[in-house]
Amino acid sequence: MATLDALDIDIGGIGSNAMFGASLAIHGDEFSRCARCAFGGCDVKVSGCGCTFHARCVVIPNNSPIAMCPACLRPTSGLVLFPMSFREIDDARKQSQSLSGSANRAKSKKRKTPPGETPELDAKGVYVSERRTGRWTTEEMALCDKLIAKFESGELPVSNGVKLNEFLGNMLKSKQSRLTKKMKNAKLSSRTFQRSTGGIVDINDAREFSEIEDCFFQSLQDPQERAEIKFHMQREWREQFSQYCVA
Repeated sequence: MATLDALDIDIGGIGSNAMFGASLAIHGDEFSRCARCAFGGCDVKVSGCGCTFHARCVVIPNNSPIAMCPACLRPTSGLVLFPMSFREIDDARKQSQSLSGSANRAKSKKRKTPPGETPELDAKGVYVSERRTGRWTTEEMALCDKLIAKFESGELPVSNGVKLNEFLGNMLKSKQSRLTKKMKNAKLSSRTFQRSTGGIVDINDAREFSEIEDCFFQSLQDPQERAEIKFHMQREWREQFSQYCVA
């Protein structure tokens, strides 16, 4: 399996479903709009025509390299994965630091680790103490429901066999205990992903998904928390997409 750190090179020669070129030198994902849902924060760019997409908005042909752009239908040699941008996180942290002693700073999350101890990491390399806890907001629950619906229909760039509880926990940066408490009878660990299209087919459905995701981001009042969860989810989508393409 390839990871995002390895996707700055061309991996088209190893039989992947999509073919990537070198990562872009600029953080164009922040300013580009998805050619299908029209929301920002794109993950990939089509080589040649330059159309941009979210990972979930790209439907890749089965068992063959992508030959044409899904939007404009122009010929292409593959997809280019955008590099991760730290700009929004850096800006939010600077803002938090400038508000020293204010209520905004008091609300910002801090990693609490006893002196002399190493913070615990999960399988994804995320600090366990940073996993989301507490009550579910209406916006987060709406996004969770949408993720579950698309997981069940196989319309996400996720590898076959991935368990629903692991997918939701990683995507929403949520503790497993928080998921099971909210959805006691959902049997999340027994539900696994089976690919149908690997991407959201209906354009209106893609727009609705992105609108729900954006509403969740906007519901987070602390700028630093909002920037960090956006960065985390974007990285998770790209990790899932890269693993799916080379599976």
